[in-house]
Amino acid sequence: FSGLWKGLPDMTEEKHTKLFTGQDGITWKYLSNPETDRPVLVLFHGWSGDENSMWVFSKKFNTPPWHIFSPRGILETESGGFGWTDLRENHFSNFIHVAETIHNSLQALLKQFNIIQSPIHAMGFSQGGALLLVLSILYPATYTKAACLSGYMPQGSKTFIAPGLLSQNNYYIAHSTNDQIVPFSHSLQIQEKLKAGDASVQFCQADVGHKVDAACFRDLGEFFLASN
Repeated sequence: FSGLWKGLPDMTEEKHTKLFTGQDGITWKYLSNPETDRPVLVLFHGWSGDENSMWVFSKKFNTPPWHIFSPRGILETESGGFGWTDLRENHFSNFIHVAETIHNSLQALLKQFNIIQSPIHAMGFSQGGALLLVLSILYPATYTKAACLSGYMPQGSKTFIAPGLLSQNNYYIAHSTNDQIVPFSHSLQIQEKLKAGDASVQFCQADVGHKVDAACFRDLGEFFLASN
């Protein structure tokens, strides 16, 4: 998944990371931090990725360090790596079970590490972005800042987004106009759906294919770091 970003510096592995599998069977990568009151960031990879695929984005949050979690998808893909749900199952209802599973797993981890409960920041790429959107709609008071990168809104979301539901939520959407895997039109649909729930949406448009370019990467960091 080295093609996830474009124009970003080469970044080495972070120290103090842990890899473990919870009793629920979900495997997580975690950047440990002794300060329990620091913000929490969750990274959701796309189809055929794994818990390492999104780790490059964690480098934005080292000073001071955040609690960073990255789960591995629950479905093994034929091409290697993992996913969140079958690519043919693109309805909102198909994502609900996995979203609930991931949410409960994360809450258990926060409790295990005595991390003070607070709104969670999260970002997802491609199918991971779709999962994140579902999470933020099901648990709007928890996932208050969310970034969907080259992602899409699963079909049938309108039923779940009531006016005012997302009035306290902030979203960052980044998408390329020439994305051949997830067409640019999906980003416009995401904005329309989120704004129907009164969400605040920031948008970054690029021209780099199914990737995140350096300018959007920079703005992404500013989005999360502003008023943690």
